[in-house]
Amino acid sequence: MLCFEVSVNDKQPITMGHKELAHMSLSLSYTPEVSSLNLSSFGGLRKVTSRDDVVSWFESELSAGDQISIKIVESLKADNPVTPNSTKAEKQRTLYCAFCGSPKTDDCRMVVSVLCICEKCVALCQSVLNNG
Repeated sequence: MLCFEVSVNDKQPITMGHKELAHMSLSLSYTPEVSSLNLSSFGGLRKVTSRDDVVSWFESELSAGDQISIKIVESLKADNPVTPNSTKAEKQRTLYCAFCGSPKTDDCRMVVSVLCICEKCVALCQSVLNNG
């Protein structure tokens, strides 16, 4: 299967992939208003019909000077997604951003519709729309 091998600052790479994957994505985002620089991963299993079908392998806070390595590889095995990593009951109460995989917390609000979108991703989209 096709996988992404991702490493930050030459640490052990994470191999993103899944046999039932419909899509996977890496998101590098910078939000100047809150000085947030973030690399996150997410994927959809099958057709995304519920939040249980949205998975993530990692989320990494970054800073100036950090190095990111991304390699596209064929692999028979990938690392298991780690987020959401809660029990079934907790998954039903926790919402996750469909774009970056961040969980809803008291500090992170969500727009909830067919998919959930966190306020950081909404701000990023608004910035792209405003600045072209």
